[in-house]
Amino acid sequence: MLGSLLVGSGPGTGWTIYPPLRGLVGHTTNRVDIVIFRLHLAGVRSIAGSINFLCTINNLKTPTLSWFNMPLFLVSV
Repeated sequence: MLGSLLVGSGPGTGWTIYPPLRGLVGHTTNRVDIVIFRLHLAGVRSIAGSINFLCTINNLKTPTLSWFNMPLFLVSV
C-alpha cells in the first residue's frame, strides 16, 4: 500500500479504492493498480498465516484431542 505513494502523488482514490467518477478520464499512471495488487497480497498473506496457524495447532495437539474437543481459545484465535 505504501509502495503506491512512491508512484506519483499517491493512489488518488478514497478509502473505498474507487477512482473518482466525476470525469471520463481515468488515472494516467498505475497507482490504483499498485494499491489493488497490494490488497491482494495482503489477502494472500492472511490466508497463508491462518493455514500456518492451523497446521501448528494440528501438529502440536495430543493424539487424543480431536478438533471438536479443542479449547475455545485455540479456535477463536
